[in-house]
Amino acid sequence: MSRIRSSILSMMASVDDFDGLLETIAILSDVDEVRTITEGREQLRSGESFDLTDVERDMRSAGRL
Repeated sequence: MSRIRSSILSMMASVDDFDGLLETIAILSDVDEVRTITEGREQLRSGESFDLTDVERDMRSAGRL
């Protein structure tokens, strides 16, 4: 990065990093996406989640595995 008086003049990044940055901006700009992420994090914190064993058991009992 080049800086003059704390202003960024240019920045170099790989194509993958730049694409990731654009995707992050798109997600964080979408109110519904942010709400979904927030709800998911709250569910994880409160223990409302399934581990692999739970998912495998449920899929086997439903005949999907």
